[in-house]
Amino acid sequence: MVWIGFTAALGLLAAAQRVTASALTTTITANERTCFYAAVDKVGEKVGFYFAVQSGGSFDIDWVVTDPSDTIIIEGERDRQGDYIFTAHQVGEYSFCFSNDMSSFSEKLVDFDIMVESEPRPVAPAKPTALTEQTSSLEESIYKLSGSLSSIQRTQKYFRTRENRNVSTVRNTEWRIFFFSLLECVMMVTMSAGQVWICPAHAVEFLRALPKCEHHIHIEGTLEPAMLFSLVEKHKVTLDPAMYSTIEALEERYRNFANLDDFLAYFNKAMDVLIDESDFAALAFAYLERVATDGLKHAEIFFDPQAHTGRGVSLDVVVKGLKKGLAKGQTAFGITSDLIMCFVKHLPVSEALVAVRDMAPFVQSGEVIGLGADSSEVNNPPSKFADVYDLARELEFPRLTMHSGEEGPADWVRQTVVDLGVNRVDHGFRAADDHDLLDELVRRDTFLTLCPLSNVRLQVTPEGVHQSPIPLLLEKGVKFSINSDDPAYFGGYILDNYVAVHAAFGFDKATWRQICQNGIDGSWCSDERKSEMSAHLEEVMTAWEGTEL
Repeated sequence: MVWIGFTAALGLLAAAQRVTASALTTTITANERTCFYAAVDKVGEKVGFYFAVQSGGSFDIDWVVTDPSDTIIIEGERDRQGDYIFTAHQVGEYSFCFSNDMSSFSEKLVDFDIMVESEPRPVAPAKPTALTEQTSSLEESIYKLSGSLSSIQRTQKYFRTRENRNVSTVRNTEWRIFFFSLLECVMMVTMSAGQVWICPAHAVEFLRALPKCEHHIHIEGTLEPAMLFSLVEKHKVTLDPAMYSTIEALEERYRNFANLDDFLAYFNKAMDVLIDESDFAALAFAYLERVATDGLKHAEIFFDPQAHTGRGVSLDVVVKGLKKGLAKGQTAFGITSDLIMCFVKHLPVSEALVAVRDMAPFVQSGEVIGLGADSSEVNNPPSKFADVYDLARELEFPRLTMHSGEEGPADWVRQTVVDLGVNRVDHGFRAADDHDLLDELVRRDTFLTLCPLSNVRLQVTPEGVHQSPIPLLLEKGVKFSINSDDPAYFGGYILDNYVAVHAAFGFDKATWRQICQNGIDGSWCSDERKSEMSAHLEEVMTAWEGTEL
């Protein structure tokens, strides 16, 4: 038996059509037809033909076998593999052709074998002798062995084909996942850029002119990567190089938080570079300097004392440093401010109680005006911290707020307001899921501090700001302000959030006036300061009268 493959028919192939092939494998490009040939010397010879598509498209191919007179012997369409034997009735060249006309761009990798039985099996004599009987028996065994080997070979080819197809399927699936993930990222970036782009320049200037109050800003969340690396150099601090390699890499990582806890891992670690009083003063001043051109007039700023005292930094260093930076900023930019301590929910309640007691002297001195609660919401319902807020009231903390309803359900907002008696809710996003709760918030005059770009970055509204419940809150009459949360991490300070909201909803000037006035009224500054900002708002509205956004 003689096996005829690509090598044996090389001259004939060159006359037919060029293909990329080796031994018994060929690559057939889209819209290509490729033929192979085998010579039959005698009528009655057996011809075997096997093929299997190893990769490409749907693993299928069109094929046809013709005799020397171009008569079709066997053919098939969109077959994945085939195994055929036929008897040659003519002497000459038989063609075995593959066609990939059904594909517009996919090339096919095909394994194939062509077999011609050119040595006829000998016939035993009519009267066998002992020798001829032995010879015949040996030949019979050889033929059986040959048949068994051919069967094994075909089985091996079958499993190889299965393996190749599975590998190809996995690779195709991986590329599809990569492609669609890349497409999703491009769409999200395009939508975000589009939100800013479609906000006209004059609308941005109107939004910039509005006197803004920020009620949801974590001062540690304003630590920009450039300042972080500068403080690393100043204090010779060692940070995890896998997390903090370069400014560019860190900025890119900030753009890809999976959720709140993913962000908190970076947020909490970055604070290791804040060590002395000048660090905190520089951080506070840098924030006010950055937002001075955004139209910010008043800020009520969160800080996390436990995150610093747990590293051996004293409360006096933290508070004094922040107050120095804020005082310098007020002198330079006219922005008033207050400090609100936050205990962190992921630590035990007992530690929160200690933190509140330790803060009492700074509350009494007026350096700190309130208590809040931040960090992870998962597994931390508001009711868990009732004792902490009872202690704050006992110690006469003037103002109380709590992060609630960002990851937690609407009922947690209800717990915060109704059970704990806390009437400012930071985020409160999920309150929009319960319309009865919204009505209750209106009755109680509860104030929400919303953070639109933060919600996008932390996957609360993964598709964009347009998923925010702001229009519903306006319709229901729930009061809120627009804030930046942790702008160094979330890619947007307060004006960026205003612009994003305008791009998403296209509010008119009257609506922006209402949002801005609600922010002024919901502030914890003096009535005199509120009156100044309200007068400034009226000046802006008068200046923009007759101009459409």
